[in-house]
Amino acid sequence: MWLKHRDAPEYIVNCWNRTDGDLIDKSNLLVDKLKSWNKDVFGNVFECKKKLRARVLGVQRALARRRNKISMLKNDDGEWVLTQEQLKLMVIEYYTQLFSVESLCRTQLNIDCPKLLTDHLEDLDIGISMAEVKKALFQMKPWKALVNNAFENGVLPMELCETLIVLIPKVHNPENLKQFRPIRLCCARSSLRF
Repeated sequence: MWLKHRDAPEYIVNCWNRTDGDLIDKSNLLVDKLKSWNKDVFGNVFECKKKLRARVLGVQRALARRRNKISMLKNDDGEWVLTQEQLKLMVIEYYTQLFSVESLCRTQLNIDCPKLLTDHLEDLDIGISMAEVKKALFQMKPWKALVNNAFENGVLPMELCETLIVLIPKVHNPENLKQFRPIRLCCARSSLRF
């Protein structure tokens, strides 16, 4: 989000170059400055997140009250796709392409980064232990952390890894996939990769 703002690259470079210290000091100070910049430019992200969660809950309630299905959409050629199988394939292809590496914004930042010392490079090869993962997860809010038994037996139930993608219409009567906003409904546990 920040890198798409026209002033972001210059702001980041200026903050980085005006800060003294090593990589960690510069990174910490940059994070603090970006938090302030984020509030000033984009507004309070946490407040926006709270409002979006309330909207998602409202949408979920509305969907529970009435069956909301996509029965037809236009493809890239402007032709109507009517069958569920063709719609399914069209949606998978569209979002696979949209979220591929090739479609990402690649903004080049000209930052003079300090180099890691050779003895610090070896630390990058050290694996992450289950104890570190457990510690990080249990520092989260209680409703976001994994249950204890996943660490006791080392097996994460597959149903905890499921993610639901919901297409929220951006307009009243959407005709193509560009008129939907995908929202991933999952929790922190399904974002982990063991």
